[in-house]
Amino acid sequence: MTAQLALWLASSAGAGVNLYLTLLCLGLYARLGSPAEPLAGWLAPFGSPWVLVPAGVLFLLELVADKVPALDHLWDALHTLVRPAGAVFIALALTEDVGTAGRLASALGAGAVAFGFHGAKAGARVTARMNPEPTTNALASPALSVVEDLSVGGLLLLAITHPIAALLVLGVLILLLLYFGPRLWSLALFSVSAGFARLAALAGDTHRPDLDRVPHGLYQAIARRNPGPLEMCAGCWVKRPGLFNYRKGCLVVDEEAVYVAFRRFFLAHVIELPRPKAGAGGPATPVHLERGLLADRMHLAREGGTLRLLFLTSQRPWTERLLQRIAGGSPARSAPAPTGLRAADEAPA
Repeated sequence: MTAQLALWLASSAGAGVNLYLTLLCLGLYARLGSPAEPLAGWLAPFGSPWVLVPAGVLFLLELVADKVPALDHLWDALHTLVRPAGAVFIALALTEDVGTAGRLASALGAGAVAFGFHGAKAGARVTARMNPEPTTNALASPALSVVEDLSVGGLLLLAITHPIAALLVLGVLILLLLYFGPRLWSLALFSVSAGFARLAALAGDTHRPDLDRVPHGLYQAIARRNPGPLEMCAGCWVKRPGLFNYRKGCLVVDEEAVYVAFRRFFLAHVIELPRPKAGAGGPATPVHLERGLLADRMHLAREGGTLRLLFLTSQRPWTERLLQRIAGGSPARSAPAPTGLRAADEAPA
């Protein structure tokens, strides 16, 4: 029972990180490892050439895609449902000797575990890609991919050879997942949106996020501070000091101030920043924009710490106009993108 539980949990977590490597490891051990009963019966379905060959081919594809910046985000987005579904089928194959209710419970649990680890993986990729240092940024995807592959293979081997130790390791990993998961999962959702937005931007589809796109609750919170007309706004993801993860919100500009609004614990929060008066000579709120391959990141300096705002690339023309407005109308030069994309000197008209 302990061995079966360890193998089920390890394969579920492994499928959430790298489904094809998980299938390949189970199949190779079934054919080459001479497992004893009942382990041999559990692993037998994975030793079939009909499983091993497709798993091997797809693993080679993932081996390349997972190490290429931007392509790894797209690959993760495409596998958002594939990995949990694969974990469900693996669980069903590993629990043939239990009753129908047990198999159903194991399948649902495997899908949930795989989905959690998949989201954490995708979110970790986004976090690593946010590093402003170009060398670290470029090496993030290959380094994480190698660590993930070694972890999946090692965890499965540990589950087969030392199931109790594997359960202890997996228990620690699940506790870490529950603690860091909310931030990583929110970034994973952002990466999916950013991937599709990047494709839209490449196709020439840029959108103007008007005021009516501001969630009603956030609009009301801003209106309590400024009941007058608002000039410009854009939807974004907000991270401020003391906020553990990025929150979906908006950036709003009017004649007097800049407002950053977001929700936390179902409550609307608004941060107000000053704008320069006419003829003041310089921006009241230091701001710069980092253009990236999948998303642009704006930094707004303030006394309580820098605010970091993520914008989709399909918003770039509108985001650059917001940058000009915040900077007092003068042409704003932004920091070069760590991905190597060439940044324009001036925001478009």
